[in-house]
Amino acid sequence: MTVQVDQLTNEKKKNEKDLEEMDKMINDLNAEVDMAQKQLDTANDDKDCNEAMKQKYQDELMSVRSELDQEKKDHAKTQLIKGKYKKDIAEITVRAETLEKNMGTNTELDEKQDKCDKLEDNMSEMKTELRQHLKTVEKHL
Repeated sequence: MTVQVDQLTNEKKKNEKDLEEMDKMINDLNAEVDMAQKQLDTANDDKDCNEAMKQKYQDELMSVRSELDQEKKDHAKTQLIKGKYKKDIAEITVRAETLEKNMGTNTELDEKQDKCDKLEDNMSEMKTELRQHLKTVEKHL
């Protein structure tokens, strides 16, 4: 179970790193969207701007927005996976702790059983000694 926890922890760390990279990409794409929007606004404001230039900026803006939407979808999927790993790690940790607790209880029971076995052995020895002692006493009578 420790190996599973370690594997899930490593995967979680990798996913967190991936999330950070995706966050950076989303921020970068947002910056590109802002820049493209500014360019589009500038093009719209410029009286001498021709229609082809406007279309170019609009196409660029749509492309960047599409890319951003895809990154957001990927980011959401990664967040779901991250949540699943957290849940799996928590469940495995609880099972491991329960197992460790049960192992401790079993160890205590084993120790108590060993003590009982020793007491039974001692009682047997004492009975044997008592019988021998009784035989000796009977001989002297």
